[in-house]
Amino acid sequence: NIKVNERTRNLLQESQEMSAELKEKQEVLRQNAEEMQATQEEVERKAIELSKATAEMSALLQGFDSSMATIEFSPNGTVITANEIFLNAMGYSLSEIKGKHHSMFLSEDERQSKGYKTFWTKLAVGEANKAVFKRIDSQGEVVWLNAIYNPIKNENGEVIKVVKFASNVTAEQEIIAENAGLMEGINTTMATIEFKPDGTVVTANPNFLKTMKYDLAGVKGKHHKMFVPADVLKTKEYEKFWADLAEGKPNTGVFKRITSSGETVWLNAIYNPIKNANGKVVKVIKFATVTTGAMENAKLVVAE
Repeated sequence: NIKVNERTRNLLQESQEMSAELKEKQEVLRQNAEEMQATQEEVERKAIELSKATAEMSALLQGFDSSMATIEFSPNGTVITANEIFLNAMGYSLSEIKGKHHSMFLSEDERQSKGYKTFWTKLAVGEANKAVFKRIDSQGEVVWLNAIYNPIKNENGEVIKVVKFASNVTAEQEIIAENAGLMEGINTTMATIEFKPDGTVVTANPNFLKTMKYDLAGVKGKHHKMFVPADVLKTKEYEKFWADLAEGKPNTGVFKRITSSGETVWLNAIYNPIKNANGKVVKVIKFATVTTGAMENAKLVVAE
């Protein structure tokens, strides 16, 4: 009986241990099942997010493709494809550029430049490039493109292609060039000086400085009144002079001015307020020609 009881106790203990072990395994399985469920839900959530992000990116790229000139290159600069906007801007069909190198769009001197030798090397290691670029179309005409060359990497961080997004700014660049040429012509033939809206001198060209017998350091940061006769400074007209300019009202006339040596100079000039995009006057530019000789001759005629 003692042996039977002992065996029974052993069996009972083993049964309890097995039961406890089974419960423990069941708990582990339950926890694993919960973790798997949570993981599956997270995967599904990430998949939904990825799908949304992919759709958004697709819409974004479609928007770029319909509004911007785009072209794709291999990392060494070989053309893969281009959209219609790019092809129309450059005057090519896709078959004429596919498989050819980006250098076909450059002038000969730029192809040989030091900057271009490192251009694709930098893109191939993932360094984007954004600027206004001068390019040559199929007819040899200059096309200006405001563009970004964007390296695209794979999951290993390797650049697999370069996508260029661009807008044609040729018309704008031609206007800028024309204005630059106009300003160069004005600077060559006229005396010009630039002021803040309150009359403080910002800069002046050599013609103005020579006329007034100053160097730039002698006028920069000082007020316009340094050129004005004392009797004019006291007038109500001069009090109103800069107030009107600051409000955007130009002033044209023949003005009596005083040089650094105290001599009188007559200037046929326009004070032209320059406004920003919000309509606020940000500076005043004066364009002038010297008419001292004509004024003195007129005085002599009157005197005679």
